[in-house]
Amino acid sequence: MNNLTIIIPLYKSKRWASSLRENIASHLDAGCQVLLSDKHGLDDTLTVLEREFASDRLKAFRDNSEEGWVENINLLISRVETDFFRILPHDDSSTAEQSGYLLDALVAAPQAVASYGIVRNLQMDTGESRFTQPKAVEEDGPNIPWGIAAFYTAAYSGAFKGVVRTELPNAGRLFIKRTQTSTDSERLWLSALRMHGKIMLVEREVLLKRYYEESTHQQWKREAWERADYASVLCDYIKDMDVPEDLARGYCREIWENEYHRYRRTLRRQESLS
Repeated sequence: MNNLTIIIPLYKSKRWASSLRENIASHLDAGCQVLLSDKHGLDDTLTVLEREFASDRLKAFRDNSEEGWVENINLLISRVETDFFRILPHDDSSTAEQSGYLLDALVAAPQAVASYGIVRNLQMDTGESRFTQPKAVEEDGPNIPWGIAAFYTAAYSGAFKGVVRTELPNAGRLFIKRTQTSTDSERLWLSALRMHGKIMLVEREVLLKRYYEESTHQQWKREAWERADYASVLCDYIKDMDVPEDLARGYCREIWENEYHRYRRTLRRQESLS
């Protein structure tokens, strides 16, 4: 698996040291590259892991810029030198065997840009465990603009944690664009990936995702006004693509219309709850 890089953004990660060690050891043993980054330095987790796993296949990046998770992940993506990479959050768990399911599927499908699988969700406060069974996207090739809806509108529930092909049509520089509050930035990035090609479903469990009160996603409060922000970000992704200007305008118009109707539904729902 020397053509796969595992990227792990860190932030106050000492609580997850045990699972981090398991994740790193499993993937290094399988021949993967591992990249770690901490932009806050609020604990010594990065230093400890770098020392424990002294390897030319593990690289650590650190600064005290206090930039957010989007910038941290983008830094790691920019350092990937292999054909494929996988984002593995510091509080989740996956084995090299599970990454291998995703990698094998993607290698066998050169028209696909990413692969994803089944996630086991663990509620830390109750110990409740359940599976997320995502829906498959049947279309072949890129699908603009409604490939956007395929994952972003909950066909795949939760953050995207699959394997991604590094070399995309824009020379592998498809970074995550930050929304104003960072909310759902990773889902919009997933939508942008879908614009570039097929995303494959692998019918295997590939991730243990932990949910707890302090986790980033638990803090998100999605407001109706954010629909306009989402539309703007999606259109920025389209503008970065190599498509004729008239088509880009048409795609963006449809996105704005779609997000307007979503905004109206969200607003009505919020008003009914107040």
